[in-house]
Amino acid sequence: MKSAILLLCAITFLTSCQSVQYVKGIKQVKTINGKYVNRNITVNNPLKCVGQNKVSNTDTPADIMMGVQDCLESSDFKKGAFLYLYALNNAKYDTFRVSDKTSHTIIDGLAEMVFSDVNQTELNSFKLYIQETLSNNTSFCSTLIKEGRPSYHPLYMVMSGNKYNRKNLINNGLVQGYDPDKNWQDTLVYSGCKNELNDIKSEINSTITNHFKIIDI
Repeated sequence: MKSAILLLCAITFLTSCQSVQYVKGIKQVKTINGKYVNRNITVNNPLKCVGQNKVSNTDTPADIMMGVQDCLESSDFKKGAFLYLYALNNAKYDTFRVSDKTSHTIIDGLAEMVFSDVNQTELNSFKLYIQETLSNNTSFCSTLIKEGRPSYHPLYMVMSGNKYNRKNLINNGLVQGYDPDKNWQDTLVYSGCKNELNDIKSEINSTITNHFKIIDI
């Protein structure tokens, strides 16, 4: 599998962002309708294939998806499935608070980037572990609830939007007056960790299905 990290540079984009940035730069990614769009993919601190006790609410979905790639390279599908679902959960939360809606599909671009070089046999095995994690989600949900809502600034998503302009960025790219507590509860519903929906896994399963459609096109 090709390396997901293409170049390394130190740069500061926002005053609220103090960490060194590992920047991939502009990449064309395929959408679910087969079209290609430009996405600025930014990774802060790429994870390795770590267990669920090593991931936290400070890790961005972009960071975590690098861990998914590492797991796929080592065929550790169980850890990879957990990390993938954790990344989807936090990316969903970020869509509630990032104002530019064109940036909300960045998780699709990350999935395409990570999955595109994986052979079909490995992808099929990975899918089975994803569904197993969702079907027996007590441990997954306990980790989400324990860690709580993301504490990072969602720069990876803000920068990926079509409207991103550092000089004219309003409110650091966030929705004015968004409700973090309500948004987090809505995110847990999306991930099947609360019982407000009759089919509590339907939304996250839809995202997963779309990600694998991107690879199949």
